[in-house]
Amino acid sequence: MSEETESSYLLLSPSTYYDSDMIAPSELVTRGLADPTGTVLPIQVSGVVVEGDHRGRELGYPTANVEMPTDLEVPEGVFAGVVQRFDGTVHRSAISVGRRETFYGSSGVNLLEAFLLDFTDDLYGEEITVTLVAMVRGQERFDSIPGLIAQIELDVETVRRTIDTSAVVH
Repeated sequence: MSEETESSYLLLSPSTYYDSDMIAPSELVTRGLADPTGTVLPIQVSGVVVEGDHRGRELGYPTANVEMPTDLEVPEGVFAGVVQRFDGTVHRSAISVGRRETFYGSSGVNLLEAFLLDFTDDLYGEEITVTLVAMVRGQERFDSIPGLIAQIELDVETVRRTIDTSAVVH
């Protein structure tokens, strides 16, 4: 990874986003606050937005792509979260972490892709902080592009219901 696109991360306690002091690990998974392997969310990843292959844009869901730090193990999946820009604005986001198996099989590069809801600006070259708040689902390989788009639509609606708009600054 070049110095310009170097990413960093911060592990946060669940109490950063949730009021409960004591939540059993199985309940964390049930609530989407941990993935099935027990990785506790939220997790923050900061990095510079890099140009991708424009698949998200072609599908109607342009994404801000951030290279994953090599020393951070984040489960592959789709997450509800937020993206904070350099100017402090925060946007609800549907976030995918994975290899994009629908297009590249298991040989794709592990990438974090954030679709910022209700956002249209260009973020290339901007440093952002992405916070994975809740796991929506694991990664899937789709047999068709229409099937993938239909699932993305469902994921975006899940994010709208999961992330409280009163906590998001536009």
